[in-house]
Amino acid sequence: RPQGVAHTSSAMPYVKITKSKAYQSRFTTKFRRRREGKTDYAARKGLVVQDKNKYQIPKHRLVARITNKYVIAQIVRTGVKGDLTVCQANSRELSRYGLTVGLKNYAACYATGLLLARRLLSSLTGDVVDEEGNVGFGSLADAYEGNVDITGDTVKFTADEAMHAGQRKKRTYWVDQDQYYAEMDRYDFDDHVRRPFRAFLDVGIKVTSPGARVFGVLKGAVDGGMDIPHNEKNFPGYNAKAEEEDEKWEPEEHRRRIMGECVGEWIQLVAAGHLAGGDGKKARNAQQFSQFKAAGLDSEESYAAKLEAVHAAIRADPSPAAKMPFTATADLKAKLRKTPKKAGDVRRAEVAQRWETYQANRQAAMAARVQELLAAVGGDADEDSDEE
Repeated sequence: RPQGVAHTSSAMPYVKITKSKAYQSRFTTKFRRRREGKTDYAARKGLVVQDKNKYQIPKHRLVARITNKYVIAQIVRTGVKGDLTVCQANSRELSRYGLTVGLKNYAACYATGLLLARRLLSSLTGDVVDEEGNVGFGSLADAYEGNVDITGDTVKFTADEAMHAGQRKKRTYWVDQDQYYAEMDRYDFDDHVRRPFRAFLDVGIKVTSPGARVFGVLKGAVDGGMDIPHNEKNFPGYNAKAEEEDEKWEPEEHRRRIMGECVGEWIQLVAAGHLAGGDGKKARNAQQFSQFKAAGLDSEESYAAKLEAVHAAIRADPSPAAKMPFTATADLKAKLRKTPKKAGDVRRAEVAQRWETYQANRQAAMAARVQELLAAVGGDADEDSDEE
């Protein structure tokens, strides 16, 4: 055929049908949150579904979420009607305890988890019987104080419960062993012993890389007295590539992250100018950690001391702040006030009035423009006649 002429054929090319009618008849639309990429339903099922032999005992989740500015930690359980939030803590609340900067780093995640655990256990109250048979009032926070001395190491033991509460199996707990057995020993004179509050970490769609900040929330909740299954492989300070077994896990490195010593060390390096190179980087380093310096946290020791004081304040009073009374101002009322509905005749009359005003303004503008053009033309003619 001549060059440049396209080849045409009446025969259709063969196209393989990948999605046949049988496929479309069986196609099921995914859940909305799965389509949006917000929920991993395979992971959620493992966190929500409860064993049948446990009947209607709720299964709690420690939900940890990190936003652009804050850390959110919640204790959530699932029912027939959906999720129910039992307790909640936000790193924004740390300002009440003296920490106003760095509200989303690893140290803030730990403090938020600690606040959540102490707040939750303090809210779970009930009658407590002592050895003499006297009935008192206590909370789960009294039985499980957690780890006051921060070492960064994991707390885990296997309890032989054959002698306590009629248990016939061994079970692993992630709480202090002495605190657990001290509470189990009360079974001799009190049938209602307080067992640790167990929850399971829910990170959503967050990548669970070793050293992630969501594990700081977990560690804070465990040190606060909660029972959450975990191991040291998720925490900072664990090196799976170490040759020796005893060199893989370094709790001291984890403790430094919890107490913010690595952040304080970085602040000192930036302030000393060791990282400056060029005018641009010097200006950036002068601005970096400016809020930390304004808060008096300009060294490794000052930041660690501030976090230690924050932990002590949280344990002293983990209760949430009182809600401020809301009073609607006049501006807000005027903004939210609905415009009264007008009758049809009134609306049509207003539209007609606006149209008449528009036409009158348009006619006036056109007349003014014509006068300007006539004046300009007339002025040029007078000047020409004068020159002649």
